[in-house]
Amino acid sequence: MAIKRPTGIQKGCIPEILKGRDCIGGSRTGSGKTVAFAVPILQKWAEDPELALQIYEQFKAISSPQSLKAVLITGGSDMRPQATALAQRPHLVIATPGRLADHIRTSGEDTICALRRVKMVVLDEADRLLASGGVGSMLPDVEECLSIVPPPAKRQTLLFTATMTPEVRALKELPRAPGKPPVFVCEVDLQALAIPASLNQIQRTDNLGRFRASAARILVATDVAARGLDIPEVDLVINYDISRDPDDYIHRVGRTARAGRKGKSVTFVGQRDVQLVQAIEARVGRQMEAWEEEGVNLETRVIREALKLVGEKKREALLEIEEGREVGGKRKRVGNVITSLFTAVYRGKDRKPSGGLYKYVMLTAVRTMTRRASARQQHYISAPTDDNYIIACKKRGVQPNSITLEDGTRANWIGDPTAEKVLINFHGGGYTFPAAPEMFEFMFQIISVLQSQGKNIACLFLSYDLAPARVYPRQLQQGAMLLNHVLHTLHIPPSNILLTGDSAGGNLAVGLLAHISHPHPGLHGVDVPKVELGEGGNAKLKGVVLISPWVSFNLDSESWIRNEYKDCLCKKAGQQWSSAFLDHPQPLDPVSDYYNQAITAPESWWEGAAVEKVLIVA
Repeated sequence: MAIKRPTGIQKGCIPEILKGRDCIGGSRTGSGKTVAFAVPILQKWAEDPELALQIYEQFKAISSPQSLKAVLITGGSDMRPQATALAQRPHLVIATPGRLADHIRTSGEDTICALRRVKMVVLDEADRLLASGGVGSMLPDVEECLSIVPPPAKRQTLLFTATMTPEVRALKELPRAPGKPPVFVCEVDLQALAIPASLNQIQRTDNLGRFRASAARILVATDVAARGLDIPEVDLVINYDISRDPDDYIHRVGRTARAGRKGKSVTFVGQRDVQLVQAIEARVGRQMEAWEEEGVNLETRVIREALKLVGEKKREALLEIEEGREVGGKRKRVGNVITSLFTAVYRGKDRKPSGGLYKYVMLTAVRTMTRRASARQQHYISAPTDDNYIIACKKRGVQPNSITLEDGTRANWIGDPTAEKVLINFHGGGYTFPAAPEMFEFMFQIISVLQSQGKNIACLFLSYDLAPARVYPRQLQQGAMLLNHVLHTLHIPPSNILLTGDSAGGNLAVGLLAHISHPHPGLHGVDVPKVELGEGGNAKLKGVVLISPWVSFNLDSESWIRNEYKDCLCKKAGQQWSSAFLDHPQPLDPVSDYYNQAITAPESWWEGAAVEKVLIVA
């Protein structure tokens, strides 16, 4: 099977399915819907024998390099060999609902027990499967099949159809598990043309002429089309990337609302584009209207206010620099002014610790930033963890290499993924900050030093979900899943595995160590998978390295009060972080426990901990 270029339905569905999201895909016949779910999934149901056979053959072609076991369950064949095949717990089950329902009703538990652990359910030709009433309706059989598999919250559900019937569309409105909205991916019969700079003039002119003649109603263009095009009936301009130059923006949106007509312009803006928005607004003399919809959290207003303050203080500091040069450019004056430039927006009431100017500047900045910004706003201070990993790799000149676990959790490799030893790292940041590029660079250096000493080791850097969107024990769940992946998928023995973490990452490492000996009971509907190290429970991890681990939420302790003035975290920020992580206002902590407040656990809790050595760097 030679697949050179994915179709639209494949490009839209496969990435979302790999993220673990439920998906409803609609596309015309022959557009590659089967491959759209056959590539990423493990379990499949179909609506008639011929279709089931077709899917079975495609699965065999795609999965042959992985030696996956697939069974075909359709009517018209002997049920006994089918029951035997089901009892052998195959990776893939391709079935018609009628015959599979027969097995569920008549076969023993040994035959159908594997269906109780299904991870994915796929309904192909879903419009026919879900059609209710009438002779030949397959809906009762489908319901029988669904009764035996795990509930929707514990499985991934995919529907594919060539026609979007009312029954299919109604599924979008059904109650569903939190955090699992279905993804609708549809191909529509709308013609689109493009006039990028890569086309020659003849091709661009031809496409433009077809657009003028309404042969296509969508024109995708770069800034090459921003100036001079006079097409009267353009109703909408969408800026997918915001213009870097305000004048370019004016020319872009000027393609609509021409000659007295009405038109609209929509601009997509990220957290790093706010200054560009402000520049455009200053140039055109009016503010853009912020788009808001119920249920969508938009915090651009907060970011604008913060950047407005930054801009004002920056201008004040630059003015001071100019004044300092006029006085004579004395070093002390320039030093004070540079300090003013970097700390003007961050000045607070913090006491000045011992140390140099740089330490004072950075400490003041960090303390004030974490005190004033909400947990959600702190997500915007840096790019996402996975983006920062790519930045660090680019700086190092290495190819990024990431893995995605079955629930969509990602982890990033630093070093050779085939190394015999693995260091699993959990980054700090109060569970609210993404991992910065410097954190990845630090780990690159650690792995480099270890390799120079003859250690065949690599790092898996967990990209855990941030609070308050995902709260405790979600991060512990992700850590356990990653450790199980290293143990049972990569087949790395416990004696070749190290856990490391700083600050909140240290908190996660300690919690995971406790979970190995004392499985977490689950909380907030989140189940933490057990970690089996093997050897009858006697196996141990090689080591755990904790750098200033977060082991208590008590900010009124004697040690905290004594050292708070030189800590990068002020009391208000600490309360804010722990509240976001535990999903409960602090300092009250009814959901804190020995997993997330290690210092409160008795000594007996740690007896027999599954680790050879522990290093704590405070």
